[in-house]
Amino acid sequence: MIQVTDTGTGMDAATLSRVWEPFFTTKAHGTGLGLPMAFAVVRSCDGHMTVRSTPGAGSTFEIFLPETAEQEQVYSTVIPSLPGARGSETLWIVEDDEVLRKMVSGILAVDGYRVQEFARVADALARAGKGTAPHLLLLDASETDAVKLGRALRERNPQLKLLAVSIDSPASALRDFPPRSFAHLPKPFALSTLLRSVRGLLDTR
Repeated sequence: MIQVTDTGTGMDAATLSRVWEPFFTTKAHGTGLGLPMAFAVVRSCDGHMTVRSTPGAGSTFEIFLPETAEQEQVYSTVIPSLPGARGSETLWIVEDDEVLRKMVSGILAVDGYRVQEFARVADALARAGKGTAPHLLLLDASETDAVKLGRALRERNPQLKLLAVSIDSPASALRDFPPRSFAHLPKPFALSTLLRSVRGLLDTR
């Protein structure tokens, strides 16, 4: 368990109930993505995150991570600056995990992309049926009907790019895409890797 405690102004019950909500912020220029991103990372490691806070008495955050039998690895990490990856293209994101979906769409929207998000492949298929298509589709290619969605969008936009996000390589979902029209982004992924993958794929001709 990792515990972080501050001596700030604390939070009332109404604020405390929304701390994990993407884009919720009490700051004038905040993004509301910090705590949802932390929560998503901890959950991706099969962990849990809690918060206790009282107005005028600060806040305490606790991160619980599962025990592992692996030997301890001691190393230092150099975190590089994020690449220049701004764009203006239209991106579709299909992700059933609301926290992850909001986090990814928010990050890409901040970089200038026009982002449309869907909780289910069926929702994206319904939108595709209206004749619209993005420049890039980002989804877990192992999802049911993912191949059907890719085909439907490529019929409307032959230049469509597919960024397949999954733990394993989604080979079956990529058969309909030319080699330079898709890329695989293994889960879990770093923010810098996501930005580079999106921009690199869109720039590939």
